[in-house]
Amino acid sequence: MNVNTLFSKNLPGEISLPIDNIIKSREKSKGVETEEILDKIPDFKESNELIVDNEDSGFVNIRMKQLNPLKRILGVKRKEGEEYGSVNLFMAPDYWQPVIQTFYYGKYVRSAVYSRAGTGDKSVTWKGVITRPGYYDIYAYIGKEGSRVMVRQGAAGARGQGGPGGPGGPGGPGGPGGPQMDQNRDNPYRDLHFKVYHDDGTEEITIEWEEAEPGWNKLGSYYLSPDTVKVSLSNQSQGRVVIGDAVKWVMQR
Repeated sequence: MNVNTLFSKNLPGEISLPIDNIIKSREKSKGVETEEILDKIPDFKESNELIVDNEDSGFVNIRMKQLNPLKRILGVKRKEGEEYGSVNLFMAPDYWQPVIQTFYYGKYVRSAVYSRAGTGDKSVTWKGVITRPGYYDIYAYIGKEGSRVMVRQGAAGARGQGGPGGPGGPGGPGGPGGPQMDQNRDNPYRDLHFKVYHDDGTEEITIEWEEAEPGWNKLGSYYLSPDTVKVSLSNQSQGRVVIGDAVKWVMQR
């Protein structure tokens, strides 16, 4: 199923939702063309949630502009990335490049950033401000393709969906976004190393890509005082590339 949003500010302009195992309903149905006008935009998050996406002002991506000594001698300038590029698994940039794909998180722009794996010397950070103290569940969004949508008896149900930037859409190595891999092959997406900042200090959390759910993955529960909160992701990985998308803090009720 393709959702065409070319006349809005959504990116990508066409969202693809693969559907498998279609069973024809015994009830006869006719095609209809209708229009529904909403009074307001539906709430994008719960009242007890703080979400910071890579498109938000709270996302910090400092690009390193230093050249290595050989490039400096030869006068080679560092190549800056395009505003939105595509994932290149074999020539990934040494900076965090924005990319777009259906299954990334985003309110209007479903994007993420990716970088060549390294030693942990480069990182991106999500920052936000909370006004109420308490214990918060902290999640990181892992944008990868999940289970396909199953349609039975004329009704659609979804498995493994993780939110507004949920699974679906074309992808693959070298494609415009990324991870649609054969599990039997060496996966270039491996361990993701997050650092969670909280009242008692910092916690280093590792998420294994192949074990992660498509969508929100919990980094833990921590006590936070009213102030700026943050989570960072480094380029450290045993894989070839690292992808970062969104982080959310959910206050426990």
